[in-house]
Amino acid sequence: MNNTKPPVAILCGGQGTRLREETENRPKPLVQVGDWPILLHIMRHYIVYGLDDFILCTGYKGHMIVDYVSKVDQHTGISRIMHDNNTTTVTYSETPFPKFTADCIDTGNDTLTGDRIVKSLDAREIITHLDGDLLVTYGDGVANVNIDELLNFHKDSNRSATITVCKQKSRYGEVEIDNAGIVKKFLEKPDGSTWINCGYMVLSPAFIDRMKQFTNFGIEDALIAAAKENELAAFKHTGCFYSMDTYRDWIALNKIWKETKEWKTW
Repeated sequence: MNNTKPPVAILCGGQGTRLREETENRPKPLVQVGDWPILLHIMRHYIVYGLDDFILCTGYKGHMIVDYVSKVDQHTGISRIMHDNNTTTVTYSETPFPKFTADCIDTGNDTLTGDRIVKSLDAREIITHLDGDLLVTYGDGVANVNIDELLNFHKDSNRSATITVCKQKSRYGEVEIDNAGIVKKFLEKPDGSTWINCGYMVLSPAFIDRMKQFTNFGIEDALIAAAKENELAAFKHTGCFYSMDTYRDWIALNKIWKETKEWKTW
């Protein structure tokens, strides 16, 4: 493990409109996957690597995240009732959730992701004297990324920011066409040849200083600018990654968790 323990910012403020079946009454990070909201899955993964200082950049229904996180110990002793010879025994599927600190910072309902990060750091008063890196990820995606390897890769790359990239199988078929617009062939749900940004980013103080020059921006805008300056590295993750963008994704995530717990690292 790394000796330093940078804070972890999790983007928790979006409205999750494509998952409206679940987000009508709760923020997306509190949508349940198995026994826990997806937010706790994400946090638990970082805690495994000794990173237990969180900045939760809230927005839509953020008060619910504040309430949940403040009572998290009450939510993680999942009771199982088993009947045997007319007796009832209560057991627990998980030990109490590990200790952590979390600053839940309201960054507004419609704020873009880059502004959410800057506002959160301003509110926590570390943006001007952050003496190490900041980890950032989205509040709706889970993966079994090796955080130690990611941090070491970022350091060795000598770049101001690193994103974690992975290849993801497309749920759609592709159509290959020529320059005249004639269909040449169909490719049914290809495995994909393009790397996508799956979050789990590392941002240096220099990158964060550069972010302060932007206004009304998404984190992707700052990353694109860094790439143009040859300042963006990509850590290739070949393990699993799942985003929870739609109702279909949510159903699939719960099925994966029930059957394999594929992204579990504890």
